[in-house]
Amino acid sequence: MELASLIVATPPRENAGSRTTKQYDYQKDVSLHKLIEHYQKSTDFVFIFDFHDDLLIFDKENNPDKIEFFQIKSKHTGNITLNWLKSKGIDEKLSIVGKLYHNKVLFSDYAKSISIISNQPYNIDLKDPNESSLAKFKIECKELSAESINLIKAAIQKEHGLPNPPSIEALFYLTRSKLSLEDSASHCSGSLSQLFHALNPNYSTNVELAYRSLFNEIRIKSAAIIGDSDQKSWEKLKQIKGITRKQFHQMLDKAGVYKSLEDAWKEIEGVLQADGMGYLEVKKLKADWRTVNARILSDSSNLPLNQLINEVDRVIAELKGSPRHQQSKLTELMKEGLDKLGDAIKPPFDTSFVKALILRQLHHEA
Repeated sequence: MELASLIVATPPRENAGSRTTKQYDYQKDVSLHKLIEHYQKSTDFVFIFDFHDDLLIFDKENNPDKIEFFQIKSKHTGNITLNWLKSKGIDEKLSIVGKLYHNKVLFSDYAKSISIISNQPYNIDLKDPNESSLAKFKIECKELSAESINLIKAAIQKEHGLPNPPSIEALFYLTRSKLSLEDSASHCSGSLSQLFHALNPNYSTNVELAYRSLFNEIRIKSAAIIGDSDQKSWEKLKQIKGITRKQFHQMLDKAGVYKSLEDAWKEIEGVLQADGMGYLEVKKLKADWRTVNARILSDSSNLPLNQLINEVDRVIAELKGSPRHQQSKLTELMKEGLDKLGDAIKPPFDTSFVKALILRQLHHEA
């Protein structure tokens, strides 16, 4: 069965255990913080909140085939110990690690990772005696001491009635969030502010208002319930419990993050029309302009894209340094830039994409 069908066909494990309002808020802040991180490094994903576990991240909006599971744990004091991870709540059959491994049992073919996120440091023996787990923000299972790994495996094996110790070395992670329990909202707003500045450094956005809007959206998604009478489907699950990358982009757009990008296009559009460019060509360039900006924001580590940007910048610098181009029209500069780029235009980038990129870089240089 495909993952999209399996995830909605499988009844979620009941979430047991009491948490304070602050702990629930912390869970949502950590989820938003990871959403911010993923938006900057991934071009496609779906976040699902409080369904099967505290947070699920799917690799794709359509036909996903990988899923990451997260339990978000918080403590007011003390470190996260091995005994604490193996502990069970009152009347609970599974420990913290047992619940986490339950996801692997249900979705073995698709589970990319099972992770615990905590606000406190971990105090667990590592394989390297010269390293301290207290100083680490991410610990892979293979970094733990053999005894620690075996104790975790033994707990999981017993709780799930497995015939053999489970293989968890490439699956299990312990991570520590940089958000504090006492002030997670401020820290999350700070990360959101950094994102806004990176996306659009020349425009001021009301970060606090945007944070409250995004936090409230996650709160609603987390609290939503898919009832037994509801028509269960992947699309329904995304609608009720999820946020896709595209939706998060729209939320940022609504918050005003991209406002000046649209203002910039209006300025360019007016110049292109004054230069005599036809309506249909201007309309096509507008769509490519948005694609270019979205691609640069979402795929900043893409080597071919960065190489193309460098080539475009080089050509623009050459055009600006040429006396004969000082009076050139914008359409003429764009055409001359395309000619000079020549063989630098390679798949997956086409001429339309490069035209819009030249316009973008010319506007940034202005």
